[in-house]
Amino acid sequence: MSDKAPRITVKPSLQQLDNGNKLEFHCQIEANPKPEIKWLKENVLINESARIKSRVEPAKNNLYDLYLVIDNLTSDDSGQFKVTAKNRLGEVSAAIALNFAAETAQKGLQDGTAPNFTQKPTIKSDADGKRLCFECKIKADPEPEIFWFRDNQPIANKGRFLIYCDKLPDNMYFACLEIDDVAMDDAGKYKVQAKNSLGESNASITLNFDSDEADSSSSGGKPVFVQKPFIRQLEDKIFFECKLTAQPLPTFTWYLDNSVLNNAAKYKRRVLSEGSTHTIILEINNLTARDSGDYKVVAKNSHGEADANIKLNIESKRNAK
Repeated sequence: MSDKAPRITVKPSLQQLDNGNKLEFHCQIEANPKPEIKWLKENVLINESARIKSRVEPAKNNLYDLYLVIDNLTSDDSGQFKVTAKNRLGEVSAAIALNFAAETAQKGLQDGTAPNFTQKPTIKSDADGKRLCFECKIKADPEPEIFWFRDNQPIANKGRFLIYCDKLPDNMYFACLEIDDVAMDDAGKYKVQAKNSLGESNASITLNFDSDEADSSSSGGKPVFVQKPFIRQLEDKIFFECKLTAQPLPTFTWYLDNSVLNNAAKYKRRVLSEGSTHTIILEINNLTARDSGDYKVVAKNSHGEADANIKLNIESKRNAK
């Protein structure tokens, strides 16, 4: 089964038991692998005791029923409760309010939907690699606030960074982070957070530039090219681009006529990763006739290696094999 970031499939509800002396919170999530579950009250972690207990009951198809049971209720138990589910692919949370009136527990759940990512973040390259667009889709009601982070640091909506969120039908939202004049320093782990009064959800994606670091966020696999190299040209620059799947992230080595390309000023390398799918880009500057020849990229990780080839003829501009 494919790995999945947690998402809420049944929003939290309250049920009174034992003639009102006991209260049970319940919700259901979908996730793979099994997530870590935390319950909080007023954003403070709830410690289990003889009076307060939680449990997780696995169901079919990566579903989990989550329960929090409070015995011997008192008015001090009122407040905002939240459950969070987190695995290596993401995190989701949902909230419910518990209010008391006339010594009796009353449930107060706001109508609507806590944010859920219906399309996890993806990276698109525009303006011939000079602009990157991080895109995702979210379902939420009421409208969520959107926050972007790089390596856990907030990204401000100014300068090279443009943040926007467009409303779609059926309480759907299209959220985007655009980065202009992309540089090597922009590499890192990006996180988008969607939050409304019913809860919040987070999703992450990693941007690598010719990185040798292995990403162990999902199950292993040797490199397999799923898209052959093709050529794009912009003025006196050539871009080779191809796509492969691999986990962990492979190392990439480019060759021209079996010689390794080492000139960092002339050859710029990029790797755009979305989970175990990686888009590889080689930019060649200041083209001359000497740049003609047979190019090869070799991808290698702990599970194996693969290569792909393309031929560049400066006179005919494009001749891929």
